[in-house]
Amino acid sequence: MRKKRSKNVIILAGIIAAVAISVGYAAVSGAFSSLAAPAHGTEKIVKHEHAKLSINIDGKTATVPADIGIDPELYKDHILDTYGMKMPNMPSMPVMAPTHTHDTSGTIHIESTAVRDYTLGDLFNVWGVTFTDTCIMDKCNDGTKTVKMFVNGQPSTEFRNHILSDGEQIIIEYG
Repeated sequence: MRKKRSKNVIILAGIIAAVAISVGYAAVSGAFSSLAAPAHGTEKIVKHEHAKLSINIDGKTATVPADIGIDPELYKDHILDTYGMKMPNMPSMPVMAPTHTHDTSGTIHIESTAVRDYTLGDLFNVWGVTFTDTCIMDKCNDGTKTVKMFVNGQPSTEFRNHILSDGEQIIIEYG
């Protein structure tokens, strides 16, 4: 009888250990699931901000196109797709880049499935347009013209490395 009880205790202890391991595994894998690539279409926006971009070339306003990061012609770099969104009401649309535009107002939408920094360079990469401290779009320093950037009215030398923030105004000037 004592031998049978010992065997039952050992079996019960094994079952408890197996359940504990399963529960622990589920908790740990759930904690790290956010590190995996999202299953596009089911994730939620956890970062939603807007910045305003104006580009002036030789004294003329250049249009920031609509649908950068949405339209395949204006979606050249897909390195940040892991953090992008697939809109449930647009089943035919591919993933939308986390930095994108919807219209020609210059509003940069930062909509991401991860809380992380996005730079002005990220937007230009997605757009497929040159932007450095000497070039903007197809205009490059010819020795007489320079690229200047202002953020909320203050000069900035961050250029591509500038981290986009909600509500800020960015002006890039060439000429």
